[in-house]
Amino acid sequence: MFETHFGLSGPPFQLSPDPAFYFDSRGHANALAYLKFGVYQSEGFIVVTGEVGAGKTTLVRALLESLDSAQVVAAQVVTTQLEAGDLLRAITAAFGIAPSSRGGKADLILSLESFLTALATTNRRALLIVDEAQNLSIEAIEELRMLSNFQLGNRALLQSFLVGQPELRAMLESPSMEQFRQRVIASCHLGPLDPAETRAYIEHRLRRVGWVESPTFDADAFDEIHVHTGGIPRRINQLCNRLLLAAFLTPSTTITRTDVKRISRELLVEVGERHGVRKAGTAPARAQVSRTAHHWVLDEQQTAAISTDTGVVQVVNQRGLPVERPILCLATSAASFAAIGVLARAIAKHPELPQVIAVNPGQPQDVSFGDGALTEQVCAAMEMHLGVLPPSESRTSMADLAPRIEALVTETSPRALLTIDSDEPSLVGALIARSQGVPVLRLRAGVRTETGLRGLPWGALIDRVADVLFTDSAQHTDTLSHEALPASRVAYVGSLKSNLLHAMRAHLPPPASVLARQGVARVAPGRYVLVVAQYGIGDERQELINLVSALARRAPTIWLASEASMAALLAHGLYGRVTGDGVVLLPATSYLDSLAVLNGAGCVVRGGDESLAEEIDALGLPSVMLHTAFEEAGTSTAPAGVAMARNADEALCTVEAILGFGAGNVSAKPVLDDAAGRIANHLRTWFRAQAPREIQTLTDSVTSP
Repeated sequence: MFETHFGLSGPPFQLSPDPAFYFDSRGHANALAYLKFGVYQSEGFIVVTGEVGAGKTTLVRALLESLDSAQVVAAQVVTTQLEAGDLLRAITAAFGIAPSSRGGKADLILSLESFLTALATTNRRALLIVDEAQNLSIEAIEELRMLSNFQLGNRALLQSFLVGQPELRAMLESPSMEQFRQRVIASCHLGPLDPAETRAYIEHRLRRVGWVESPTFDADAFDEIHVHTGGIPRRINQLCNRLLLAAFLTPSTTITRTDVKRISRELLVEVGERHGVRKAGTAPARAQVSRTAHHWVLDEQQTAAISTDTGVVQVVNQRGLPVERPILCLATSAASFAAIGVLARAIAKHPELPQVIAVNPGQPQDVSFGDGALTEQVCAAMEMHLGVLPPSESRTSMADLAPRIEALVTETSPRALLTIDSDEPSLVGALIARSQGVPVLRLRAGVRTETGLRGLPWGALIDRVADVLFTDSAQHTDTLSHEALPASRVAYVGSLKSNLLHAMRAHLPPPASVLARQGVARVAPGRYVLVVAQYGIGDERQELINLVSALARRAPTIWLASEASMAALLAHGLYGRVTGDGVVLLPATSYLDSLAVLNGAGCVVRGGDESLAEEIDALGLPSVMLHTAFEEAGTSTAPAGVAMARNADEALCTVEAILGFGAGNVSAKPVLDDAAGRIANHLRTWFRAQAPREIQTLTDSVTSP
């Protein structure tokens, strides 16, 4: 009716979901990133909740339009007030599967499994989207969980998204849903738009249909619309539709705050509910952090919004410092958390740089060395412990962790988020930061050790998200170059482990005490060979056994063996032979004890297991690697400072030359490679370059009409 009058090409505020009008608010962008991340995983469940009218269906349709139909076959079930058997029929119908003549449950399941298997054989996969999922019965949800067991080899055949109102989250948190929660790989909640987003949303929809500011909106009219709608998109649509109709009937060329109040009162009379009032229990409040001197905790109401666990964000603020737009540094291991601590100290020397907050997804004890003096020496001035991630890093934990990281990013408004590890929590943190417009900084870029999504290393995925890539070796810099990542984003700074080990060196326990706890007789520092190698990789197996046995006849030889190596030696009947030759098999121990044993070694034999490679280099330890193990690593150049050996005899000669048997040599002293200082200096330049951009963004938001 009014569209022609105002020169619009169509209705801008229709109530039915339309992906053409999708608005990329902060919350919707984050949710869409989760959905795309989930589709990429191609297994398990993703749960999206939000209030009525928050834009869940529009979000799902925007996702579906972005999928490649040649790879993903998507089906949507909307009517969910169904029992388990009826749900099966609805799913088969949604995928276009012809109904069985008998139509029993077993036949439905067989038809569905056959359909999914046929898809997989053509390199396609199935995605099921269940809308209004809060109406499902517990039995129906359990049926969905059972369908997720369909596999072809090790490949899941069906992935499901559950989209629903906040009651869905409460239902899934019940004790009976424990098995289902273990299949959830991500979960997010769509909250209301804030006042600035409300204005941007209205203008976005108007411009989609050719609006040229006729009618115009007074600035305070947008604020009033937010008050009366609570920032819920569907309510905004309903109110704005009536405002345009009223402007057409008046006629008027300007919509004022008074108009908004009047039309809102009319709607209140018609529908019997004020737009801005939220019914009790329909949706949790946005997570806020209440600050005290030493801890930030989430209050009870907000805990329900983001956690099914302890709901506590513990913060250690050693100096009682105020926090203003910090650098959030996410680290998932004790070694990485400590490395962030020494980096924080280097950054603190430059007052113009933001404060660093070291963020640990788990409990404080997960990143503690158990030594108060040492922990004090390497910890950051401010730490956050999110209390979620257990050592197993289960997918359930990912679903719990993501909302807490999102709340943390929202509340601290960081200048940047920095990651150091190559794992799923770090990728989730990077994706959340990018979805909220926060730059991502990446330490240890180019590392490709841990496999993530579809065989791609987690590190490769994180590197593609990052704005700045700090590398610790020429080899890792070359990796980024070969992957065509822009050189302008890459900075070679060296290894932070150099700074860390210099800070820790005086606090390391004596090697003899660590070895004594493992039942190893006393050996002189600098006089033993330490083997840090993985048994069971490729052709070097026999060469490695020959080498360690020969070494043990010439000098004390300790093999720091991983659990996998121990198991392989036992499986191949070699444990007795190796120990009989005098090799001391030291089971994988704590990071601190491993450093202590490394610190006392005179030479290191490496192969296959590079978990302590940075530490070996940072301690300045001479080392030798079997060439076969080197080839298995898939690299083209030898790591710096590593002597290569073609076989056990050549490796033995190299070790003898390094140790100088009988000459009394001891291990080399490490030389400080100040990577932390280089990173801090690079950040000074980088943040200065970002400042004009941030100021312009702020100016635009203040002066925009």
